[in-house]
This record gives sequence, C-alpha cells and structure tokens, in this order.
Amino acid sequence: MLYELRDMISRSGRVEEIYDGYKITIITDTEHFSWYKVIYFLLGSSFEVWMEKTEYGLLIMSKPTID
Repeated sequence: MLYELRDMISRSGRVEEIYDGYKITIITDTEHFSWYKVIYFLLGSSFEVWMEKTEYGLLIMSKPTID
C-alpha cells in the first residue's frame, strides 16, 4: 500500500508510515495533486482520513478504522 501511495503522489509530496497509518505531506504542486485518487484509495482501504495545514505544507493523516 505504501508503494501505491508513493506512485500516486509522485513528486508532489512524501509519504511516511506512522503507527498503523500514513502521513502524507503535500509540499509542491497542489494543483496537480491527485486529491480524489489518494483520499478515495485510503477510504476504500478502510482508513479514516483527516487533513490540516502546517508550516511545511498540507498534511493528510490516515489510520485504520476500528470496527
């Protein structure tokens, strides 16, 4: 899953595994970032997703949902 996210994000940002989820920092080219594709992929993989703006760029955080 990590490699699929890295392919989707390309050079627009970076992906890190944190705990059981992912931290995606969007640092460049926010206009061409595949927002729908990345968020839909995470939600479709049973992850919760939230976003925030930081001094380093936009941040997408995700963690697995608990059933």
